[in-house]
Amino acid sequence: MGYTAVVAENGRVALDKFTSFVQQGVLFELILMDIIMPVMGGYESTQGIRQIEEDFKLTSLEKHFICGFSAEVNPETAKKCEKSGMNRILPKPMSATTL
Repeated sequence: MGYTAVVAENGRVALDKFTSFVQQGVLFELILMDIIMPVMGGYESTQGIRQIEEDFKLTSLEKHFICGFSAEVNPETAKKCEKSGMNRILPKPMSATTL
């Protein structure tokens, strides 16, 4: 698809990597956030990303599009995703067409 992926094995690593990139002035086109991960889940990681965006005073145009994905997509999950700061939720498995 022409994008370079940055992979994190859990939510804590994702947050640490995100922080490092933002400190260097690097922003992302899209963040795919799994809901269920070890160490720190997607909801908490998303909240952390939103806090870092605030801390670095990113503008509304610089804020990241965070797409959650989960095998369990229902109204309750969608509500939790929105509340945590995600922009959208998509079901697993995610096809290339959907992405």
